Amino acid sequence: MVETDVIKDNPNSNSDTWVDLLLENFQSFNSKIKDQSNPDELYQYIFEKGSKLLLTAIQVGQEAFDNLEPNAKVTSPDIYLLHFSYPDRIKNLGLLCRDVLLQLSIAKLRRSEDLVTEEEYEQHHQECLNLISTEFEQSQNYFTKERETMLSKPEVLKRKLDSIKHLVNPWELYSSQFDIINRQLEEVDLGDSQLKETISSYFEIKEVVIQMRGNVLKVNELFAKKAKSALVNLKKIPQKDSLDQLIDSFEELLNLAASHEIRSEAGMRALEDMVNQLPILTIPIGSKAGFLVQRKIDYRKSVQKWMDYEILPYMIDLWDNEEATFSHLLSVASQIRTSLRVSKKMENPSGFQGEISSLNGLVKEQEETISKSKEMIRHIDEQLATKFKVTEIYREEEYLKVPLQTNFARFTGTDPGNLGKFAKNIKKLFENLGQQVKEVKEKTPHQKLETALDILETRNEKETPDHYHSLFLNKNFIGDLFLVKRTKYESELEKIVTNWNKGQNRS
Repeated sequence: MVETDVIKDNPNSNSDTWVDLLLENFQSFNSKIKDQSNPDELYQYIFEKGSKLLLTAIQVGQEAFDNLEPNAKVTSPDIYLLHFSYPDRIKNLGLLCRDVLLQLSIAKLRRSEDLVTEEEYEQHHQECLNLISTEFEQSQNYFTKERETMLSKPEVLKRKLDSIKHLVNPWELYSSQFDIINRQLEEVDLGDSQLKETISSYFEIKEVVIQMRGNVLKVNELFAKKAKSALVNLKKIPQKDSLDQLIDSFEELLNLAASHEIRSEAGMRALEDMVNQLPILTIPIGSKAGFLVQRKIDYRKSVQKWMDYEILPYMIDLWDNEEATFSHLLSVASQIRTSLRVSKKMENPSGFQGEISSLNGLVKEQEETISKSKEMIRHIDEQLATKFKVTEIYREEEYLKVPLQTNFARFTGTDPGNLGKFAKNIKKLFENLGQQVKEVKEKTPHQKLETALDILETRNEKETPDHYHSLFLNKNFIGDLFLVKRTKYESELEKIVTNWNKGQNRS
């Protein structure tokens, strides 16, 4: 467990106790560090006690500095130790605390997103614990031995003091560095809490997507089951007086299908609201040459762009397939219900082979729709499980990367304007990406319309195209990037048009 007051305060210390107080605080820090039995305890211990240790070093060093006469020659071994001998090693220990704290935070956050196993997490904790306890113990031994040598061997003290007699006291520089490291500990802890909240938001977003895609499959399976039941009952109807119950079942099927909401508008609004609430964060992600490396991420824009590319196209396909199946279901069920009503009024009801064939085709179509839906759902689940992670920010790759289009369209008109100038400036940047350059000459009103449509097809090359989405008032619009060929539907449409031209256009 983490003790509450490991590092002692410095009540009115004098020149005889400055170094003693500092060494006593190091001893207290080291005596409890190995008792931190889990990563959370170690994290909290380093954050709280490491910060207090730096503050103690600043406090005793500043008091010693304030007691010096301006430009006075250093003659005290304690002043030498506090201002010349100890500070560089204390600074390294502060940097070690900062870096270990950051690594513990990264491991904890990635564990919460199931990106590391429990065994790896525990091993990481042990390595961090061993590293920081070893370094602090060695430093404490160095501090103690250095002071004992200075006090017991006057010739060593004289040699040390002679080596700095022409040097300016570096304490103010070290003090500012200690203060910076202390603030960086707070930045690491702040980033940890901010990312923890963002991870919770990601889980909520993921749940909404999973619920929407699950509802599609659930409803499709429900109607497939009812259609199969209706088909079985239709095959069993031999008598005129047995039609009432079957007619009622088709009435129920039609009412249920007609009242069903194909696209979850409430779910989309909830998803949109959650994404819009994601923050812009500047997060420490590592260290390099002693400096704390930070990264600024706009989670809202990144998630919005990634959802537009990886999730929403598949959700829209799910809804489109569901809508097509339901439309066919309503048509077939309505026709069968009408046939059943007509047959009920007849003296000798005829067979229902045509209706059975139509309903059997519908059942097979629903099975195909369910199979396709499961493939799309598998893709959605895979993307959410592997890529939709807050802590991917720690990787060097672009966060939630969306592939670039292979055709970067460029446009030049009679008056190029800003777009034309912008295209010229960055043309060389994309010349190796296989882009196709389009030149559109404006001649007729019809071509003006085509030019406008082509421009709407083109994505802005900025990493986060701010004004791209604002071109469209429809919040469900996802852009031309997701238009794909649908050869099956095209061939069916050609067949329909051919039949229409032949005069078969009554329907």
